Amino acid sequence: MRSGRLLQTVALFGRILVGAGFLTAAVMKLTEPHPIPPARDGIETFARLLEVQGIVPEQLTLPVAWSVLSSEVVLGFALLWPGGSRFVLWCAAFVLCGFSAYAVTVFIHQGQVQCGCFGRILPDGLATVLARNTILTAALGPALLVGSSRRSPHRQHTGELAEA
Repeated sequence: MRSGRLLQTVALFGRILVGAGFLTAAVMKLTEPHPIPPARDGIETFARLLEVQGIVPEQLTLPVAWSVLSSEVVLGFALLWPGGSRFVLWCAAFVLCGFSAYAVTVFIHQGQVQCGCFGRILPDGLATVLARNTILTAALGPALLVGSSRRSPHRQHTGELAEA
């Protein structure tokens, strides 16, 4: 019974950590622009950074920048919402893996990565990006375990759900 509560506590901590991470990244993109001309604000700066990286076609950089920002805000709040679904957890893990794959692609093409994910508060080398995203993805694991144990047909049928 104690291990069940411990797992739930760790799962909650993981959701809060990743949710806060997504929201922090979104706020940093909007409020702490890097000086890349001709950008006028944070989202334009982020779009310009995507353009400079050369992976996203120029005409798509602003829509992609807004999509990244939107996904961070939606997932951030969804992870912090009490009783969030496993679908949100899987989406967050997928997005983090996608961000890592993008960072590796940029590194392959340019030999370096500077994504500006968290503004100036966290450096953006490839090792940092991959380590951060791996830790955040792993932090979702306990929440996925808690979610799957709650929905286990065996546990629901035998009444073990109340004990977990």
